[in-house]
Amino acid sequence: MRLRLLVGLAATFSVLSATLAIASFFNEPSGLVASGTREATINVYPQELQGAIAPELSGQQLHSYFSRIWDKNTGVINQSTIDYLQPLGINNLRWPGGLSSRVFRWAEAIGPLSIRSNLPSWIEQNKKIVFGIDELARQAKRLSSNPSLTITLNSYQSAAEAADLVEYAVGQPNSCANFNPSAWLHGQGNAAAGYQPGSMPAGYYACLRAHPDYGNSPEPYNVKYFEVGNEDYSGPHDNTPPRSIGEYRDVLVAFSNAVKGRVAGAKIGAVIWPDPASNWNDTIYRLGEGVVDFYIIHVYSGAGLKSAEISSNYEINIPFNAGSSGGGQTFKITARGSRGEGNVCPWPIMQAKLNQTSAQSFSVNSGQPQTFTYTASSGAGAGTMQLGLVNECYQPEQRANTKLYIDKVEHSVSGNFVTLDLITGGDFARAQTENARRLVVELTDQARRVSGKNPPPILATEYNTDFRGLDGSELELNRSLLSTFFVASFYHHLLQEKALGSNPWILQELCSNCRGDLIYYDLDQSGSRKEANGTPYGNANYWFFRQIADSGPLSKVRAEVAGAETYRPPVYLHPNPRSDVPFVQTWAIKKSDGSVRVHVIYTGDEELNLRIKINGYSLRSEIDVAQIVSPEGSLSAYNSAENKERIVSASNRLEGDADQTFLVGPMSITSFTYYPPGADPPPPGGGGGSIYRGSSGTARLAPRPSSRQRGTSQQADAPATPEVLPQLVEEGQPKVITKPSRLLDNPWFLPTVSTMLGLLALSFWITVLWKRHLYYQYQLSKVGVRHHY
Repeated sequence: MRLRLLVGLAATFSVLSATLAIASFFNEPSGLVASGTREATINVYPQELQGAIAPELSGQQLHSYFSRIWDKNTGVINQSTIDYLQPLGINNLRWPGGLSSRVFRWAEAIGPLSIRSNLPSWIEQNKKIVFGIDELARQAKRLSSNPSLTITLNSYQSAAEAADLVEYAVGQPNSCANFNPSAWLHGQGNAAAGYQPGSMPAGYYACLRAHPDYGNSPEPYNVKYFEVGNEDYSGPHDNTPPRSIGEYRDVLVAFSNAVKGRVAGAKIGAVIWPDPASNWNDTIYRLGEGVVDFYIIHVYSGAGLKSAEISSNYEINIPFNAGSSGGGQTFKITARGSRGEGNVCPWPIMQAKLNQTSAQSFSVNSGQPQTFTYTASSGAGAGTMQLGLVNECYQPEQRANTKLYIDKVEHSVSGNFVTLDLITGGDFARAQTENARRLVVELTDQARRVSGKNPPPILATEYNTDFRGLDGSELELNRSLLSTFFVASFYHHLLQEKALGSNPWILQELCSNCRGDLIYYDLDQSGSRKEANGTPYGNANYWFFRQIADSGPLSKVRAEVAGAETYRPPVYLHPNPRSDVPFVQTWAIKKSDGSVRVHVIYTGDEELNLRIKINGYSLRSEIDVAQIVSPEGSLSAYNSAENKERIVSASNRLEGDADQTFLVGPMSITSFTYYPPGADPPPPGGGGGSIYRGSSGTARLAPRPSSRQRGTSQQADAPATPEVLPQLVEEGQPKVITKPSRLLDNPWFLPTVSTMLGLLALSFWITVLWKRHLYYQYQLSKVGVRHHY
């Protein structure tokens, strides 16, 4: 009886296990809602610190003539501008700007308004300059980050004038007894007429800064860097011509000697060309000790997606479809040429290829559009046409550069010509991530190779996005998601090169212009913030810098991507071979409170299953996720008053753990913030749920209740408060929810265990029956009966 009971239980259990196993294959396991077409894993090791992050990496540029951000009568920055900049954690302000620094006279913007000069007439007629170095120093203190300052010296004035400015900014007053604050005007009624560079004794301008009618500051201003010039290799700009490297070298040495002779310890920076092949840089790198304390690069990225500028031997790949049969393919190429300033370079020679074969060259010998016909055979289906520049001419001293402009490429399909996209947005974004890496690596390698030692820091005091030819507006493209991808990639590579130790001396990079002059173009004429996307911030670059903003000391920690696919960009720089670029880029930082933030740049066109593992670190069960994405999937999208939701910045607080998988939207920039048990997380940006709407369902913006407010009523369309970023909320079936990687939530766990238990029960059943069979055989053998099968 007992044996029968055991057999019955085993049989029942095996049937139940088999049923459960079959059912589990037809029911989606808990936590898995959708699956991306790509996969990658990021392993983060918070205990492995790779270096401190220089605070100056977050900076902003203030132009001396940007009158819309301050009161035109007092020079006091509008409170709306302060509110705009405050969340960015800015640690450095650059002044008086880029090109404007080449005509700005510092002495004409100090003291009472009666002695100051007027603004340039092209800005405003008969209006005094109200924002000078004194206003800059006072207004910087209104930012909670209390930023340091970078001042661009007007290299088109005298070295004595530069030394006067440096003393005024950071000099120590000796004795200011019997000080005459009008002596520097030499009896004239205004600075333009009375100021004579180098005419006053040492210490005079430090006392002038301390005088109540001027800076009213006995203490030196918090100026950390002095740049000698702004892109002196370029021009002409406002009647300031470009300089040869020999001319600039002489100016640089004179400025350095004059400044350091007046103020010991002043840090002097030299302009270098953002091209590792430049002989301009070689000359600067070979200067003797003590002349230069840091180098300055200005980065320009971007081009039109419907038109392409090819210089320094770029090549682009243009996709086309040859149809089902293939055969002869005809292309019409509309192109223009340039020989550079002074026409010292030859006209460009354009080379066309089809699938890297059938090369044919064309001489583009005019600055006016010309149309060239290219014919070659191709196989059926998708193919690529290559266009490149094959006769490089690059003369930086003469500002000469052979350039090829591709305005349009048409492809004959069944006798009808259709216009091809020269570069797709995704291709261009991925190509620029590689170009950003090369710029950082090759410039630092060149400096070390030429100088023979670890050179001074390299400061990127401008990062400019320069788009044209798409959607007709350069300004809006500079505010687009594509612009943000460039900025984020450059920031990522700066951190990589600094923290990984391959070039540990590239320190204190500034991104003074990384935001595309946000504080100018995101403010209207009255200084008020423009409304876009439900918040005052419609600029994708602004959202990125707000996403990475952190206070206090920061350290980069080890973070590695595994399993991510790579891509070979169709745009690349000769003569260097193309490199495979990963679709996923990441970096991780650790704050002083122990929290860890993982940043992810994803340039794939498909959804991504992203697994993040925080190794060897105790965490709370809360994760803050923030994402910048275009719901329509367009990199060229930008927000406007008419359409405020083409780019969205969404954030949620999710339940999670140290090993978790997320579904990440295509072409997105996302951050994941993890908190240790003892940390006090800030108020959450929103409730749980999805931040990416996925490929189905509609998305809209609305605030979500926080984790502490769940269960309370809140209208879906209530306006978001300034402290809470808008949340992307799905209507209908959500496509994205976090997919925990716990064992119980693994989709194969339940069927595997059920099957194993069923087999175990079946084995037990068979064993019992076999033992019973042997027992019967034994009993029959005792009475002489044998059983035959």
